[in-house]
Amino acid sequence: MDLDCLLIQLECHVSDARALSCPPIRFLVVNQRRNRHDSAVTHDPEKTLTTVTLILLITLCYAAYNLLIKVSGNASDALTSPLLATICLQFAALSVSFFYLLYLWRSNASIGLPAKAYPWAIAAGVCIGLAEIMYFYLFRESGNGRSVPASVAIPLIVGGTILVVVSLSFFLFGERLNWVQWSGVGLAIGGLLLLAYG
Repeated sequence: MDLDCLLIQLECHVSDARALSCPPIRFLVVNQRRNRHDSAVTHDPEKTLTTVTLILLITLCYAAYNLLIKVSGNASDALTSPLLATICLQFAALSVSFFYLLYLWRSNASIGLPAKAYPWAIAAGVCIGLAEIMYFYLFRESGNGRSVPASVAIPLIVGGTILVVVSLSFFLFGERLNWVQWSGVGLAIGGLLLLAYG
């Protein structure tokens, strides 16, 4: 008996397995696999436009975030200024999140977070908090009145983040990239080397 037939028979819980003929079932399995593949490849234009718009807005927000950290880091020479700037940043981010949560609550949206997600969310918050403190210290002016150029530091950090995430996603989540995407990773590595040693 063909393995595809056996799987369909088990899934459908058919008591009389002989009632299923293998050729039609095999055709059904192949068609189902094709349909799943086609649905994964086919894109809804409206959903794609929304996704692209969100990506552009997130990119603009992160660009402004990085540049504003650079400006804020240069505002004072006090040792504690990066820490206070980080607290201001986190408070502002919390305020935005709170008002958005209030909007969702007033819209009767379903609000909830599984208990097992809390430790990971807290760990992510610790990571971003530490990164922001180091960010502010990185962009502080040193004793000679110069700081790390944002045009070099930010692309290096963002590019390095991409490489780390791609690598860890491969090992932790089993995410696979095609050759075009790996080519993009290779170009990113080349760009990082040019920025670091150019």
